[in-house]
Amino acid sequence: MTQYIGHKEDAAVTDSTADATGIAALKGILERMETQLAAALGQAAMAASMPVAIANNQSAVPVSGTFWQTTQPVSGDVGMAPVACAAADVHAPAAATAAVVTYAAQASLKHCISGVAWSYYGGIPASGNLIVEDVSGTTVFNVDIHEEGPGVYYFHKPKKSAAANTAMIITLASGGAGVTGKVSILSHWTEA
Repeated sequence: MTQYIGHKEDAAVTDSTADATGIAALKGILERMETQLAAALGQAAMAASMPVAIANNQSAVPVSGTFWQTTQPVSGDVGMAPVACAAADVHAPAAATAAVVTYAAQASLKHCISGVAWSYYGGIPASGNLIVEDVSGTTVFNVDIHEEGPGVYYFHKPKKSAAANTAMIITLASGGAGVTGKVSILSHWTEA
């Protein structure tokens, strides 16, 4: 069918797959805009409303309700206070030996670590693996390593012992013959 401009008497066509004259299609578009756009404007539930942007020169918009104060009170150590370096945070044994850092149990305290750096040197590790154990043997982090290092795992939420007075053990498995493994704890501290 040949489409043409049409006549002003043509009925609105709202079916987008139907053949229509230009006038009928335009009437259909206008009819949809009148019914759907008008319903979408104004205050309505989010799913039933049309998104808008606030003008860049918009005057202040009044807001009412219950709000929290601008500055919340905080207690405790909230700064990024440095943690003292310690030789106990690093283990660099001979080749073909597991690198192990052990933090002994401390009465009424829990161990915390923010990450672990590791490296294998001298070849691809035969059975590379990094494990963090808590509560004397419970594995809380375990990842296989199939390449030479270095590498690092950051714990954005630091790993913390589940119970006080327990050891934390970090082990980089032996890389095999001729492969040297090293493990370094990025930050270790204790807290109640």
